[in-house]
Amino acid sequence: MTTQKTNLFVYGTLKRGHRLNSVLGGGSELIYSARTILNDFDLFNYQNAFPIMMLTTQGEGYKILGELYSVTTSVMERVNSIESTSGYIPFSIDVTGIEETDKPTQAIAFIYPAKSIGVSNIKPTTHVGINGEVKVWT
Repeated sequence: MTTQKTNLFVYGTLKRGHRLNSVLGGGSELIYSARTILNDFDLFNYQNAFPIMMLTTQGEGYKILGELYSVTTSVMERVNSIESTSGYIPFSIDVTGIEETDKPTQAIAFIYPAKSIGVSNIKPTTHVGINGEVKVWT
């Protein structure tokens, strides 16, 4: 019996070494360190606690650096439960690995609707590194 798998792009607290990575346990496999192909996103620090990725005007944002996982249905349900109750929505994006041999693929990323957040809650870019056209949660 084959288990259904979904590609999941994570960019913050679900990454290795961060506080919610254990949510991916028991049914996920790290494929590679990845980044979004398009620079249609921005990454902010919310309440000095966690990152939020939002859509920008096409081509006027950044590429976001994160990790690509292959996850089982049960892991995806756990992630969806946590992310959706925090206001994030699942969004299909194109990602590629940071190595030239990594193949581009589609993945689900959880983004935050821009109109749902108050500007006063966005803190300076603590924990967000910028390298040219790429942002990363550190």
